[in-house]
Amino acid sequence: MNRFMKCTAGLLTAALVAGLAGCGGDTSWTHRSATAEITSGMYVGLSIDAMQSAYSVEGVDTSTSVFDQQLEGYDGLTWITNKTDELARQYLAVEEKFAELGLSFTAEEEAANQSYVSAYWNYVSSLYEDQGCGEASFGNLVRNTEKQQKIFNSIYGKGGEKEVPESELRSQYESDYVKATYFAVPLIDDDRNALEDKALEVRKQEAEDLLKKVQDGADFEQVKAEYLAGDAEGAEPEGSDTAEYIRKDSGYPEKLTNALFDAKNGDVGLVEDTSYIYIWQKQALDDEGFESVRSSILSRLKGEEFSDLLAQWTEEVDVTRNDAAIKKHSPKNLE
Repeated sequence: MNRFMKCTAGLLTAALVAGLAGCGGDTSWTHRSATAEITSGMYVGLSIDAMQSAYSVEGVDTSTSVFDQQLEGYDGLTWITNKTDELARQYLAVEEKFAELGLSFTAEEEAANQSYVSAYWNYVSSLYEDQGCGEASFGNLVRNTEKQQKIFNSIYGKGGEKEVPESELRSQYESDYVKATYFAVPLIDDDRNALEDKALEVRKQEAEDLLKKVQDGADFEQVKAEYLAGDAEGAEPEGSDTAEYIRKDSGYPEKLTNALFDAKNGDVGLVEDTSYIYIWQKQALDDEGFESVRSSILSRLKGEEFSDLLAQWTEEVDVTRNDAAIKKHSPKNLE
């Protein structure tokens, strides 16, 4: 066998072994499915995500490195490596399902996705890029989460295989939301110290006077705008629509939320909390509000079920691992 044939045979053998082993000398990718792959940069990005999620594990000490701790029975590095592998498989499962369902993004959606990636990258580039995950890799990961949402909507949204009836969504909307506008009169000073004695009495009377003004027929938004403007110089402020759609247990002050859900449409009132008096006006729910929160309602109704589906797809997807690349780009390098 001449020299050229020997070299060719050697290269073919090496390529065959690499293909069978799912690794070889190419460390530019770590995981592959039938139609998609995780590049090394994306793997690094997923490793960062995995390490961040590690700090949410019950019992973890956030004051020290997770690599020096036990997480759910595993040493920190093993837990993060396993989590990264899970995220990689999930990424590929989503890509496969997105293609299987024949889904795509509109030009407007593509532009919105890119705009979001560019804007967010300005905040996280130092974290990701310094570790080896560039903007393109980061963008692929973000786009994959958008594909998850697209898949979710194709299943549970209008025309989907498991479409949630609009009547059910509206029923949830009417039971879980109120529409209201409000503003706060502080019972604390600029240093957040509680007001006392005469100062407290004056502030409470001010709130009562503001409420009385509304009850006597003044426009709520105008009263609110004038109060918030205070003694600021310039033209008299004009009230604008500041109504919000407030959901139960969504982080608003509990006393305010309870008062609004107990009130009737058109009611005005005030409620005193620890540091503020809230003056409020309840309004009737409307279609505009329903459309603005439709996706949130759908997610709460079907999010857990979809998570189970996603876990199933992640378990079932056929993945080839590039062990050489995984070893080279091990999460331990993040430490």
